[in-house]
Amino acid sequence: MKFRNVFLSFIGLLFCTIFGTNSAMAQIGPVVSVSETQQSLPEAVQTFISTYFPMAAVVKAEFEIQENKYEVKLDNGYELDIRPNGEWLKVDAPNSSVIPVVILTKLLSDKIIDHLKKKNVLSNVEEISYYPVKGYYEVDIFNGKDLWFDNHGNKIREPKDEH
Repeated sequence: MKFRNVFLSFIGLLFCTIFGTNSAMAQIGPVVSVSETQQSLPEAVQTFISTYFPMAAVVKAEFEIQENKYEVKLDNGYELDIRPNGEWLKVDAPNSSVIPVVILTKLLSDKIIDHLKKKNVLSNVEEISYYPVKGYYEVDIFNGKDLWFDNHGNKIREPKDEH
C-alpha cells in the first residue's frame, strides 16, 4: 500500500512536470525581443548614444530580433532605434519637445537640412526615421506635416508603403 502511494505520487508529479512544462512553453512562443543593459549593448550602439546624448543614461533597451534593431529609451525621454552596427533608424524626442538642430545636422544630409531651413521648420523636428530598405527618410514636424526624402536628400511625396 505504501509503495502504491509513493508510485502514484511519482506518476502524478511526472505527469504535472511533463504537461506543465509543455503548456508553459506553448504560451511563451518565439522570442521576438531580448532585454539588454547599457553595458551589454554593442559598442557601436553605446558610441551612438554617448556621441549624440552624452548626458543621458539608458533606461530600457530591447533587441528586436526580427527587425535586427535595438529599441532604446533614455532617461531624458528620447527613444531611439539603432542597428547593432550603430546605424540609426529612429530618433524620437520626448513629448512636446524637438530634436536639437546640432543633432539633426549630424544625422541628416545637407540637402535635407537646407530644405528644412527653407521651410523654416528645422527647429521644429520632433522625430526622424530612416528606412534603409525602402530608401527614404521621414521627418516629423511638431504641429506640422511629415516630410519625406529619398536617400539623396530629394523631397518626395508620401511613400505608399511607409514601413
